Amino acid sequence: MKKKIFLMELKVENIPSHLLKKLSLSIYNKFIQKLKKENFFYKKIKWFSTPRRLAIKIKNIHLKNQEKYKIYKGPATEIAFDKKGKKTQITKIWMKKFNISSNKIKILKIKKKKYLTYQKKKKINYKKKLAQITKKILYSLSYFYSMRWNEKKYKFIRPIRNILMILNKKVIKYKIFGLKTNNYTQSYLYNTKKDIKILNAKDYPKILLEKGKVIANYEKRKQKLHSKIIKLASKNNSYLKINNSLLEEVNSLIEYPHTLIVPFQKKYLFIPQEINIYIIEKILKSFPLFNKKNKLKSIFIIVINIKKKNHKKIISGYQSVILSKLQDVLFFLKRDTKEKIKKKKKSLKKVIFYKNLGNMYEKSNRLKKIITFFQKKIQFNLQEGIRAASLSKCDIITHMVTEFPDLQGIIGSYYAKVSNESKNIYQGIREQYLPKYKNDKLPKTSIGIALSISDKLDNIVGMFMIGQKPKGEKDPFALRRAAIGIIKIIIQNKISLNLNKIIKKIIMIYNFKISSPQIYKKIVIFIIKRFNNFYCKEKNIKNIIQSVISSKKINLLKINKKIQMILKFIQSNDFKEILITNKRIENFFKKKSLKLPNKIKKSLLKKNIEKKLVKKIGKLKKKIHLLNFKKKYNQTIIEIIKINKYIKKFFNTVKINNKIEEIKINRFTILNKIKKIFSMIANFSYLY
Repeated sequence: MKKKIFLMELKVENIPSHLLKKLSLSIYNKFIQKLKKENFFYKKIKWFSTPRRLAIKIKNIHLKNQEKYKIYKGPATEIAFDKKGKKTQITKIWMKKFNISSNKIKILKIKKKKYLTYQKKKKINYKKKLAQITKKILYSLSYFYSMRWNEKKYKFIRPIRNILMILNKKVIKYKIFGLKTNNYTQSYLYNTKKDIKILNAKDYPKILLEKGKVIANYEKRKQKLHSKIIKLASKNNSYLKINNSLLEEVNSLIEYPHTLIVPFQKKYLFIPQEINIYIIEKILKSFPLFNKKNKLKSIFIIVINIKKKNHKKIISGYQSVILSKLQDVLFFLKRDTKEKIKKKKKSLKKVIFYKNLGNMYEKSNRLKKIITFFQKKIQFNLQEGIRAASLSKCDIITHMVTEFPDLQGIIGSYYAKVSNESKNIYQGIREQYLPKYKNDKLPKTSIGIALSISDKLDNIVGMFMIGQKPKGEKDPFALRRAAIGIIKIIIQNKISLNLNKIIKKIIMIYNFKISSPQIYKKIVIFIIKRFNNFYCKEKNIKNIIQSVISSKKINLLKINKKIQMILKFIQSNDFKEILITNKRIENFFKKKSLKLPNKIKKSLLKKNIEKKLVKKIGKLKKKIHLLNFKKKYNQTIIEIIKINKYIKKFFNTVKINNKIEEIKINRFTILNKIKKIFSMIANFSYLY
């Protein structure tokens, strides 16, 4: 059978840049799932996306079996034949209706009763099937902030203008979103009046690049963009700090990258560098340039779709925008710095943190108390830490943060600096929100670390207490991101904390009457579950995490080290032997419910292996206590591997369920001691 290429392209109005890749991958993954379910096979599937198109190209697509059978049920056998075994009139009428010959009749048992049946081959129209699959997938994407764009009830992220759907050279005729499918596409921004006809699916996206000047492949377009900005920066004796999230965003705004240099007045470079960078990156979606000393230059790179000989108007437009924003910044800075930052704190009483959680003044006072819990573990000047916490939210009511909310913290740090606060204080204020997003940098200063953890824990505890925890994919207060940030900071800086204790203290600071006395446990579990993000590629990671959090004291640093330890050993034969031993011990205790003494009676040890094992157990318990204290978990497993040889020998040579009750209880006590030693490392029962 000839294998074919399927192509589908959805032509839409501009898709929001932050959703483009997510939407494209969702369509791609849904095609993989649906094709598998519908028994389709293919060699390769590719996704393409630009702000104005979403496409899927499937190479060598075919159905495993293009034929299916439809069963026609006839009369029951009891009325199908007479006493002589001849066909009754009912049977003859049924056979005549479907033009059935006697040799094509089969008897099938349906719901405990036998019937005459006829199976008719029905060829599958797999073009239609592909169209149906496409329709279901596209209609299922309504959860992407959908909108309606005409009198119809169709919903999608943006209005759909055209649907291309072909198999090799032939259009798959179908109707989706009220539009008839065809084999036409368009270039970027309708720069040509004529549509581009795709004569063969294999030519996509090559024909689109040649005739429409569009790079449909998302990753190739990003590589092209990256290469162009690097070259242009080098040409202008400048250096780039590649912001990957900005690179992704700009790539999602264009269909073919063209780069230009835009200059602005040098006199504005005295404005704090972070503010200028923010305006260039976040507002202008452009790339700032730096000199050898890592100082911002008065030029930046813009990326556009249109290539023209004269770009003066475009450059002038960007210059007008940046000049306007920089003038606003100067005005706001002058107004905000008329008084010292500490005088702004009282105004925080007017700013609500969240309903039932008080105002920002109360939040900053909570942070003053929370930050003290970390002083011994993180080691910072306590007075400076409290001062930083007290001033941390003062920039919220400034003109600068009102205009540029994303600069919160950075602006507070700048105002604290000009108010003559110490370096430790203003650096701590700057770092309080780090990390803000995936792969963002972490706080480096001691006060910044303590304040960041304090702020994130305060948010999580407060929202859980009023029942605003994340549900499903919804997380409006970014609590998952906050929890991941806490874990990252603690692991990176090797901070050993009793999380249960700290969360309980924060709950007491809120002084709420909580309906559930176990609220802190829910918060702890919520934070620990975020370890899944760190080890998402590892098999059985949920069970591994569960195995190391069975203790009463939750220490994120220890949990991470134990996870790493198990991941290192889990595939080894020695570790598998430990799991077998643990399971054998648990099986003994499932069968018996005995009251066991705390101590092993040495007088009841009858076999040499018993005596050796008991000696090893005594020494091992002390050794593992010491190794756990030093967080040398890899060594603890090695010690368990060593003693496991004696435990196996013990099982093979000693009868646990001895007829003499005292000896039996003594042997169960030995097993219980081993079980407790194993639990000092992890709850291995989660790993079977």
